[in-house]
Amino acid sequence: MSCEGCKGFFRRSVQKNISYTCHKEKNCIIDRNSRNRCQACRFQKCLDNGMSRDTVRSDRGPRKRRASNENEIETTKITVQILEAVTKAFSNAIGQVKKAMEVSAIPDILQKASESDVRISMIKFIAELPILGKMSESDKESIMNYGIRAFIAIIGSFCTQLNPVFINYPLLKIFPQTFLDLQTLSSFNFKDITEEELAVMAACSLSQHLTPNISDKSSVDIFFGQLSTCLHFKFNLRTSTNCTPLVIEFFNYLRQLYPNPGN
Repeated sequence: MSCEGCKGFFRRSVQKNISYTCHKEKNCIIDRNSRNRCQACRFQKCLDNGMSRDTVRSDRGPRKRRASNENEIETTKITVQILEAVTKAFSNAIGQVKKAMEVSAIPDILQKASESDVRISMIKFIAELPILGKMSESDKESIMNYGIRAFIAIIGSFCTQLNPVFINYPLLKIFPQTFLDLQTLSSFNFKDITEEELAVMAACSLSQHLTPNISDKSSVDIFFGQLSTCLHFKFNLRTSTNCTPLVIEFFNYLRQLYPNPGN
């Protein structure tokens, strides 16, 4: 039987990979009173009494795994909360685009005929988004000014890939660049994108680091990182392959939809 003191000594020795040397004949008496006199013989007696190096290592593993699992659970919880908030904000401000198309209805957003009409919907969307909704009115205005073209292009690409007839609807005629933007996005497959994923993509269009004239770029960067995690999470749920290339592909196309901030 081993005392708690020796168990702790053995565990620390193994974890720190300490090697001890006996300065006598490797047969020192080890008891409660003399155990601190020779650490080499004390360690050997621990081994003789059945303590195992492997037991210590495996004992640490589960703790690390538990900590890792707890972190993953917390990250997933936060991701789901953000995903739900973004989806709700999109539904309230823009509507359920895919659901409307599935019942042969025309999504309301496609019928917006002017930039001011689109901005009204975007203002509501931004106001309900996590992080962005708490930014200053000036920052929100800058976010909308920089992102409106990409915002329209993403929704337009989603709708026209599912039904090409929507290319003639008012939303896609507001900006002359939109037709070229749809061509840019034509290689990305929007047909399998879900309503929740579309909401996250639309939010990504409004969360760009290069947005000019904003005072709180760090908040935008944090939110974009959260949205990226949401996309990974959603793509992983519906695909059996590594989704990272798909996320990167979308972001690469997205970057091409913005004007130069210096212009």
